[in-house]
Formats: sequence, structure tokens, C-alpha cells
Amino acid sequence: MPDRSGVKSRKIITNILYEILDKSNSFESSFEKLAKDSDDKAFIYMLTSSILRYLTQIDFTLDKLLKKSIKKLPTKPKMALRLGLAQLFLLNTPQHAAVNTSVELAGKKWKGLVNAILREIIRKDEKYKNIVKAAKKVEGKIAANIEKKTFKKKPLTSKKKDNWLNK
Repeated sequence: MPDRSGVKSRKIITNILYEILDKSNSFESSFEKLAKDSDDKAFIYMLTSSILRYLTQIDFTLDKLLKKSIKKLPTKPKMALRLGLAQLFLLNTPQHAAVNTSVELAGKKWKGLVNAILREIIRKDEKYKNIVKAAKKVEGKIAANIEKKTFKKKPLTSKKKDNWLNK
């Protein structure tokens, strides 16, 4: 089967995500290295950055559907599920296209799992949109608490400054 443009772009996206999330490379270097010859750079940039921006919410939602954490899945199905959910909820990609391209990326062994999970998300669309929204709220509260704790520390008095400097 020939490699269609949509699947090719999504393969590039999964490779960029792998470089960033598993190998700790920067977004810029990974994007330049892997998408430099693509005709679909804008789409690749948009979807990759959207997945990274909402990764916590995406993984939180997928964990509700999996028996084990998404982080324990092999790379191909993990990236395919993240990509599929992002297409469905963030980009409003037509459902059949999001599922089809994600299933093609999952690898033979994982096609059934990816198909089943994305179809379940489609069947219970509102439920999982609410889970994504709840994850955003949780993340926002955590960030607010960290900010409060980080910036509410009392400044050092002159005695404490002197003691610290003299040690």
C-alpha cells in the first residue's frame, strides 16, 4: 500500500515526539532534522506542538481507558494513541481520518488496541472531553500551588544573608 501524504506526515510527527520525549532532544533540532524536506511542515509543527502542549491531558485521558499507564506501552502504540486523541479533540479532524491514520501508525500487533480505544473515545465523546477538561483544571491548580509556594517565601534578613555568605 502506498504511503499517503497524511500518514507520512504523521509518521514524521511520531518520530519528532520520540526524539523529544524519549531521547530528550529539543523541539527545534528534532523538527529541523525530521521535517526539513516535508511539504506539510505547518501541519507537522501544529500537531506536534499541540500534542506537547497538552501531553498531560492526553495521557491522563488515555490512562482512563488503559489497564496500565500509557507510559508502559511501546513507542508505536503510545504515539499513535496520543496522535489520534489530539486529532480528535484538539484539531477536530474527521473521526474516520484520525482513527485510520493512528491505526496505520500503531504497528501490526497494536492496531486492534488503538482502534478500540479511539472508537471508545468517539462513542463517548462528551465523557472524554470532560476528562480532558478536568485534567486541564488539575494541572492549572498544581501550577498555581507551585507558584504560590515558590514565590511566597520570605526574603532573607540581613543577618541571614551575612551568615549564609560567611559559611
